[in-house]
Amino acid sequence: MTCELFVTDNANTPQNRYITSLYYNLMSARVFRDAFKPGIPKEIAYNFTTTIAHAVVDSAKCSTYNKMTLERFYHNALLFLHPKNETKDFACTIALTTALVCYEPKLERNASLIATFISNAICKSLQNVFLKTSFQPNIMEIT
Repeated sequence: MTCELFVTDNANTPQNRYITSLYYNLMSARVFRDAFKPGIPKEIAYNFTTTIAHAVVDSAKCSTYNKMTLERFYHNALLFLHPKNETKDFACTIALTTALVCYEPKLERNASLIATFISNAICKSLQNVFLKTSFQPNIMEIT
């Protein structure tokens, strides 16, 4: 897996620490694992990726402040690697996409902190949306 390369081999660079922090924070969050569990319908995953884009913009920790642009990036990530098989692969895709559009070399001293802030914003927004959709009949089953 791509993220394992960043985590094990190259975690000593600020950008790789950024990716590693995002990845581990997302994977350790139950809401992320529940929202993007294997077999999730594409429509729901699409809505959750929209939520991620909005959370990243609202965090004010990303240089791409345009929600529409970020939505396109995350929707493309969803097309590239849908979480139908492995949630960890999708977490990797989200971490790499976020690094692609948000990582700022001039802020590399705080890379891990910024990544944690962004991943917390993502999880908080997913929690709000996940709870709303899980109470709608025939949309999702809570496990």
